[in-house]
Amino acid sequence: MIDVLKPYFVWTWRDPSPCECGCCCSWDIINENGGYTYCLNTTREWFVVPKEPDFTKPHEQEVCMGECPFHPLLTKDMHVLTNAGLYQTTWGDYSMELEAATLASETNEQKAERLQKEFEAEQEAKARQEAIQREVYTRRMADNSTRGVNTKKGETPKKLDRPCKWMCGAEAAASAQRKEPPCCWAWEYTDPRTKKFMTPRTCMYQHPGEQGWHDEWLADPMWKANNSTNNRFAALRERR
Repeated sequence: MIDVLKPYFVWTWRDPSPCECGCCCSWDIINENGGYTYCLNTTREWFVVPKEPDFTKPHEQEVCMGECPFHPLLTKDMHVLTNAGLYQTTWGDYSMELEAATLASETNEQKAERLQKEFEAEQEAKARQEAIQREVYTRRMADNSTRGVNTKKGETPKKLDRPCKWMCGAEAAASAQRKEPPCCWAWEYTDPRTKKFMTPRTCMYQHPGEQGWHDEWLADPMWKANNSTNNRFAALRERR
């Protein structure tokens, strides 16, 4: 870890430079720089004071090294971050150093607990994202089913005499390969986050159990009831 450095410099004519390279600044430059002196080579900065601060008494925050009763919010870490130029670091680099030091000091039990919490947080985030995807799809299908429908006149959402693509055909086959039952999010599904069974019923197509569903769609998604062309092709299939 980084050792705590003095963010201030007691300036005297005999010792006009806080850095090893020996460069110095005049009082005019210090005043122009808001009371700070800086190294021309390393760009480090120090707040200039006329004498050594007494940290047992109220003092300026610019000279505080943290963990004092007068600046309770100025912790050791915040001291480093507010004087990043002095430490030749950045907020990101220092945060990474803190994280590395914390991980290195973990016991086996602490590491196992941390990994478990990270796993649970990842699973929660995944479930939340999946739940949002289902909600978005449900709303989109609801919009499609009510587009052009005048609800003020008592018109109901559109319901088409065609099977839902998720219930039969390629999509249903893909679900079977994953060993999952066919599922239409706009009809019914289990919420990945709450585990509740949801029945939005916003899909305009037909699903098993509905009055307009035909089991023939399971074998042929293009099947149409009372269709002579369909019946002709069905008869040809029977002759094979």
